[in-house]
Amino acid sequence: MKQLILVRHSYAENESFDNSDFSRALTERGVKVATKQAILLSNKVGTIDKAVSSDALRAVQTANIFAKELLLEFTQAHFLYEDYTTNDFLNFVHDQLTSVETLLLIGHNPTLANMAYRLAPEFNHSVSPGTIIIIQFNVDNWNKVEVGKGILLKVIA
Repeated sequence: MKQLILVRHSYAENESFDNSDFSRALTERGVKVATKQAILLSNKVGTIDKAVSSDALRAVQTANIFAKELLLEFTQAHFLYEDYTTNDFLNFVHDQLTSVETLLLIGHNPTLANMAYRLAPEFNHSVSPGTIIIIQFNVDNWNKVEVGKGILLKVIA
C-alpha cells in the first residue's frame, strides 16, 4: 500500500506591493500552527520515506518545521507552487520509486485541495492553512495510483 500525505502550507503574510506571493513568509500564528500540526502528524504516521515541498518561502518554512519535528529532509519542487493539472500531479506521483511507501507533499491551495478531491472521492473538507490530508492507495507501485481510487484515512485540520 502507498500513503500520500498532502499538507497545505501554514498561515502566511498577505501579498503586498513590496512582497510577492512567492516570497510570503509564515506569520507567528503560521509557525505555531505548523509546529502543532507536525507534532500531531508525528503521532499518526510511521516512517515517511520522501518529503517534497513547494519552493515558495511559506511552504519551505512549513517544511522546515515539519522536518524538525519528524526528523525528515525535504527536497523542493517548483511545480508544487504552480497551477498544475491532475495529469501533471499524477505524472509526479507515478515517477516515485517503488521503495517509497509514504510520500509527504507540502503545497498550496486551490490545487492541493483539488488533488485531494480528485484522488479520494469521499474527501469533502475545506483546506485551511496547515491542514493535513492522509490518503491511502491499495497499490504496490506509485504508477498504479489513479484518480478516484484513494481512500481518505484522516484529515487533521
